[in-house]
Amino acid sequence: MIWTIAYCSVNASALTNTLRVHMTKIIALLGIDKNASPHKSRHLFAQSAEEKKVHPKVLQKMYRYSTIVTKMNYQCNFSREKADEALDAAIDF
Repeated sequence: MIWTIAYCSVNASALTNTLRVHMTKIIALLGIDKNASPHKSRHLFAQSAEEKKVHPKVLQKMYRYSTIVTKMNYQCNFSREKADEALDAAIDF
């Protein structure tokens, strides 16, 4: 999770490449048979933050988005719970 926070805060290709190299080594050492990347880690973090109801302004600062609109457009991709609630409300006669 530390890698994800760093990746959210500093979006530099050198850091991304370093994270990718270290993640690959750690995953291999742990015997995990899954693809992982800083990008996937960022998405996992975003989904987890959405599920834990982290305030949008906090996430905006972490992602370094200039506007809350950009953050909301990005974060809406990870809002499964809200989509499920909307669907339940729509079909609940």
